[in-house]
Amino acid sequence: MAEIHPFRGVRYNQQLVKDLSSVICPPYDIITPQIEQELYHQSEYNFVRLEHGRQLPRDTIIDSRYTRSAATLEQWLKLGVLKIDEAPAIYLHDHYFRHQGKRYRRRGIVVCVRLEEWDEMVIRPHEGTLAEPGNDRLSLLWALQANTSPILALYEDQGKHISSLLALEGPSQPIISLSTAIGESHSIRSITEPEVI
Repeated sequence: MAEIHPFRGVRYNQQLVKDLSSVICPPYDIITPQIEQELYHQSEYNFVRLEHGRQLPRDTIIDSRYTRSAATLEQWLKLGVLKIDEAPAIYLHDHYFRHQGKRYRRRGIVVCVRLEEWDEMVIRPHEGTLAEPGNDRLSLLWALQANTSPILALYEDQGKHISSLLALEGPSQPIISLSTAIGESHSIRSITEPEVI
């Protein structure tokens, strides 16, 4: 069984960044040069600056898209644009979207997962991954010392233990709630109660 842990998330300070829809970006692997440019112009705090920094012809090992992303992260934390949550949490994420005219909700949790040896088969590897995107994400991870690209994974919930816990939303208000330009919406709650964690 996979071992999961709460963690102290980093998120936008909504006192400084009022419109969260202006600072989100799609996953790195679908950001085209045109989308990247649009996101850079959308907000000076758009997450694309961390997730998919610009490559420049003059890039070197010490001045690259990764080192610039790391400097941006450090600056945003220093300025209070981003803040680190006080308590470790499990984050409950509801993603609402439409597909073939029907509205759906995908519910998941954002957690830290203990890394295991492949041969243990606790977490099964993704099939057919490409070296270049993997190296890109690893370079960014090393530079930032933070994971900006959470991995979607499926889990078997025998006995519905996890889904019953997730169904207990409780009175907590979302810490993040936003809608995107393409009609999707996201809601994130912070679960810090020891009995749930």
